[in-house]
Amino acid sequence: MNAWLRALLYFLAFLLLFVWMGLGLFDAQRAKDPIANWLSRQTGEPVAIGKLVFNPLHPYTLLAEQVSYGEAVKFDKVYIEVDSIDWLSRDVRLAHLDLIKPSIRWPLPNQLPSLPLRSLIVQDSKIDGLNLISDELKLQGASATLSNWQLLSPGQPVLADLSLNINRLETPKLTLTRLALAGKLQGQVVTTDRLVTQLFDGVAEAAVVLDWPARSLRLQDLKARGLRIELADLGDQPWPLRRVSLDRGDFQHVSLNSLTDEFSLNDFNGELSQFEWQAGTSPSGQLLGSLGDAGRGLFQLENIEGQLSFSGQQINATLKGEGYDGSFDTMFSLDPERQQLRLRQLTLTGMDISLPQGWWQAWQTARPTRLEISQLHFDRLRVLSFDDALPLSLSGWNLNLEQLALDGRHPLALNEQGLLNSDWIELAWDGLSARNGQLALSATPGLWQLSKLSSQLPDEGSLTVSGQWSTQAQPTSSLTLKAVQLDLEQWGKLLHSPLSFAGKADLDLNLQVSLPDWRTSLNGTLSLDARDPFWDKVKLDPLLDEWLAQAAPPGLSQDALWQAMQGGDTPFYQGVLAANIQGGKLQLTRGGASTITHLLALSGGLDLGSERWQLDVGVLNREGCAELIGQWRGPLAAPELAWQFSAGKASCDWQAGVSYPAQGRDTPIHRPPAPSPGKPAAAGSSD
Repeated sequence: MNAWLRALLYFLAFLLLFVWMGLGLFDAQRAKDPIANWLSRQTGEPVAIGKLVFNPLHPYTLLAEQVSYGEAVKFDKVYIEVDSIDWLSRDVRLAHLDLIKPSIRWPLPNQLPSLPLRSLIVQDSKIDGLNLISDELKLQGASATLSNWQLLSPGQPVLADLSLNINRLETPKLTLTRLALAGKLQGQVVTTDRLVTQLFDGVAEAAVVLDWPARSLRLQDLKARGLRIELADLGDQPWPLRRVSLDRGDFQHVSLNSLTDEFSLNDFNGELSQFEWQAGTSPSGQLLGSLGDAGRGLFQLENIEGQLSFSGQQINATLKGEGYDGSFDTMFSLDPERQQLRLRQLTLTGMDISLPQGWWQAWQTARPTRLEISQLHFDRLRVLSFDDALPLSLSGWNLNLEQLALDGRHPLALNEQGLLNSDWIELAWDGLSARNGQLALSATPGLWQLSKLSSQLPDEGSLTVSGQWSTQAQPTSSLTLKAVQLDLEQWGKLLHSPLSFAGKADLDLNLQVSLPDWRTSLNGTLSLDARDPFWDKVKLDPLLDEWLAQAAPPGLSQDALWQAMQGGDTPFYQGVLAANIQGGKLQLTRGGASTITHLLALSGGLDLGSERWQLDVGVLNREGCAELIGQWRGPLAAPELAWQFSAGKASCDWQAGVSYPAQGRDTPIHRPPAPSPGKPAAAGSSD
């Protein structure tokens, strides 16, 4: 028995020595080249292994160093520890899989070879120092820990519990640093209850679900602190995502700026909820909070508070804040697609607003196609426009506007209660000034009524206007205007008059008309009295002296007459005009002007219905008789002129309304040269 036992022990000792010597003779280095060559043939890319160490005893371990797959994949070390292998079912379970300093350039040049396994599970895996570069992103210094990593499983996606730290992640739109998350990996979907990263000089954290095949990102309980976003840094590349959603986000001290567009939103503190965006559609959500300041160019608002809800169809906002040394409070709704703005309420108080050059054209470009105003209130505003297209200055301006709208360029009343009331201390427009003005206007969908428009003008002048405008034939539209000491030069510039006059004038208008046939329904009176007017760059006295010294009257057409009048200036002592209008026919009751040496008179009128002239112009002598008469006949746009001399007292019924100038010639004023001996005087001569 003892001998048998001794023999058995010797046998086991020799067997152990044989196995130990056999394993000692195994050298994994000899297998690295065949393995690398096999992988190269399978993938079509050169594969190199610097060092290979294998432990054939359980647990089986493999260490490969300096592994490379073409230029796309490189590892400093790959460590594998096998937990179990079922050769019959081709199931492999690894206890550890460690990848040290992998460097990957994506996409790979060729697909990796398929493993002859049915399932592959890694209990614990560590990836350290990962660098990955692709067309869509650049990842540097990443470390990851994966547990229960199901790499291969029949009918199942890749599954793993994941812990990830990334030193730097660059995408075409964003750069993230010091990113950390712990969650789950299911196929190409990453889910985490907490992701923390630094971006835009701030910090953000949230629960995240990233579905890469669907290009979808879902965020929950987002917290963002100190983000300073410059739009130019986002680049012009398209977003790789097609959908982004957020149930709730809390933002503190977040700023958004664009140096290119001179646009800024600074120090936002608030909440964004129910946010949803899909590629090709407008985002939707609700925003609540405060903003330190917002501006574009010289436009600047501060200390803004309010809430904003937005979708593809409508934006609703309630805001209040400060700006231009005053305050504002507003509620509005905007339909971006139809470009319609409904201003439910806007109040501006105590603001001192300066509008830069070009603002009016910018407004014309950006203004909505339809603007509805429920309530607009200005209190003690001062407005100064530096735009040559709208050279306006207002101080002490108060305004109350309700239930009015602008459709394109057409004003309209929203209901029966439209009104516009305003007053100002001083108004200036391109050199024309007015003080202590008042405006009162009411409107319904079919009728606009101007109860009062009044203001003081320079040199003890004044302006008062009232009337109504109807879109229907009944009631009639009307205008009553009374102006004292109007500055002809300034008002000529304001109304873009083709004639340049200077001086002062009083004007009275009282007109009634039924629309739309205003040319045949116009009725009323008008009266104009100008004192010391001056007609710039037009000569009359020298031209009249020349004509009155000729035997034959001038034969000038409308265009030739205007050309003959150029090249001088004409001062007047006085000019008056009075007319009655009945059924679109204007009939002068008085009309005349006295220059330094001549007295001119008008009679007749014009017919707006037939658009024809019936006007006579007379050059009167001291006795009030016309010695030269011009007749205007024919279409308003192209009248025909005829001139004639009148002999003796044939035409003395003129109602000039002004006195003959003191320096005017004695009668007769027509003094043609004496005829040569033996020749009769010219026909039409006053001699």
